[in-house]
Amino acid sequence: MTEASSGDSEPAKSWPETERDLCLRVGYYDFRAYTQLTSTGLSQGFVLVRHHTLCGIVQTTFRAGKAQAKCSVALEIALEKLGHLASIAREGQLPLGSDEHSI
Repeated sequence: MTEASSGDSEPAKSWPETERDLCLRVGYYDFRAYTQLTSTGLSQGFVLVRHHTLCGIVQTTFRAGKAQAKCSVALEIALEKLGHLASIAREGQLPLGSDEHSI
Protein backbone atom coordinates (compact mmCIF):
# COMPACT_ATOMS: atom_id res chain seq x y z
CA MET A 1 0.00 0.00 0.00
CA THR A 2 1.17 3.50 -0.62
CA GLU A 3 0.21 6.90 0.63
CA ALA A 4 -0.18 9.72 -1.86
CA SER A 5 1.69 12.88 -1.00
CA SER A 6 -0.26 16.12 -0.79
CA GLY A 7 1.34 18.23 -3.52
CA ASP A 8 4.91 17.64 -2.34
CA SER A 9 7.59 16.41 -4.67
CA GLU A 10 8.35 13.46 -2.36
CA PRO A 11 7.65 10.00 -3.75
CA ALA A 12 4.81 8.00 -2.23
CA LYS A 13 5.79 6.17 0.95
CA SER A 14 5.35 2.42 1.22
CA TRP A 15 5.00 0.12 4.21
CA PRO A 16 8.28 -0.62 6.00
CA GLU A 17 9.99 -3.75 4.73
CA THR A 18 9.60 -5.40 8.13
CA GLU A 19 5.81 -4.88 7.95
CA ARG A 20 5.67 -6.63 4.57
CA ASP A 21 7.72 -9.53 5.96
CA LEU A 22 5.03 -10.15 8.59
CA CYS A 23 2.26 -10.60 5.99
CA LEU A 24 1.70 -13.41 3.52
CA ARG A 25 -1.00 -14.29 1.01
CA VAL A 26 -1.70 -17.89 -0.02
CA GLY A 27 -4.61 -18.33 -2.41
CA TYR A 28 -7.68 -16.83 -0.76
CA TYR A 29 -5.97 -16.59 2.65
CA ASP A 30 -4.20 -13.55 4.13
CA PHE A 31 -1.86 -14.16 7.07
CA ARG A 32 -0.37 -11.57 9.42
CA ALA A 33 1.97 -12.21 12.36
CA TYR A 34 2.02 -9.73 15.24
CA THR A 35 2.63 -9.42 18.98
CA GLN A 36 0.77 -7.80 21.85
CA LEU A 37 1.77 -7.05 25.42
CA THR A 38 -0.04 -9.07 28.06
CA SER A 39 -1.25 -7.64 31.37
CA THR A 40 1.89 -9.06 33.00
CA GLY A 41 4.20 -7.19 30.61
CA LEU A 42 5.15 -10.19 28.48
CA SER A 43 4.82 -10.34 24.68
CA GLN A 44 2.36 -12.80 23.13
CA GLY A 45 2.58 -13.72 19.45
CA PHE A 46 -0.51 -14.13 17.27
CA VAL A 47 -1.34 -14.96 13.65
CA LEU A 48 -4.38 -13.33 12.08
CA VAL A 49 -5.89 -15.38 9.23
CA ARG A 50 -8.44 -13.85 6.87
CA HIS A 51 -10.16 -16.22 4.41
CA HIS A 52 -11.84 -14.46 1.49
CA THR A 53 -14.99 -16.38 0.50
CA LEU A 54 -17.95 -15.70 -1.77
CA CYS A 55 -20.07 -14.89 1.30
CA GLY A 56 -17.54 -12.53 2.87
CA ILE A 57 -14.40 -12.70 4.97
CA VAL A 58 -13.87 -15.26 7.74
CA GLN A 59 -11.32 -13.99 10.24
CA THR A 60 -9.61 -16.09 12.91
CA THR A 61 -6.76 -15.32 15.30
CA PHE A 62 -4.36 -18.07 16.41
CA ARG A 63 -2.17 -17.78 19.49
CA ALA A 64 1.47 -18.58 18.77
CA GLY A 65 3.16 -20.32 21.69
CA LYS A 66 3.38 -18.94 25.21
CA ALA A 67 3.99 -15.34 26.23
CA GLN A 68 7.68 -14.40 26.12
CA ALA A 69 9.82 -11.84 27.92
CA LYS A 70 11.28 -10.57 24.62
CA CYS A 71 9.06 -9.25 21.84
CA SER A 72 11.51 -10.53 19.20
CA VAL A 73 11.17 -14.10 20.50
CA ALA A 74 7.36 -13.87 20.52
CA LEU A 75 7.42 -12.53 16.96
CA GLU A 76 9.74 -15.33 15.82
CA ILE A 77 7.32 -17.90 17.26
CA ALA A 78 4.41 -16.13 15.52
CA LEU A 79 6.29 -16.22 12.20
CA GLU A 80 6.87 -19.97 12.64
CA LYS A 81 3.14 -20.42 13.28
CA LEU A 82 2.38 -18.29 10.21
CA GLY A 83 4.59 -20.58 8.10
CA HIS A 84 2.89 -23.67 9.50
CA LEU A 85 -0.61 -22.33 8.79
CA ALA A 86 0.43 -21.17 5.30
CA SER A 87 1.76 -24.66 4.47
CA ILE A 88 -1.59 -26.17 5.50
CA ALA A 89 -3.38 -23.62 3.29
CA ARG A 90 -1.11 -24.52 0.34
CA GLU A 91 -1.99 -28.22 0.68
CA GLY A 92 -5.73 -27.63 0.82
CA GLN A 93 -8.33 -25.74 2.78
CA LEU A 94 -7.32 -24.45 6.18
CA PRO A 95 -10.01 -25.53 8.67
CA LEU A 96 -11.23 -22.38 10.43
CA GLY A 97 -14.12 -24.03 12.25
CA SER A 98 -14.24 -25.52 15.72
CA ASP A 99 -10.94 -27.41 15.31
CA GLU A 100 -8.69 -24.33 15.06
CA HIS A 101 -7.30 -24.91 18.56
CA SER A 102 -5.65 -28.16 17.43
CA ILE A 103 -3.71 -26.57 14.56
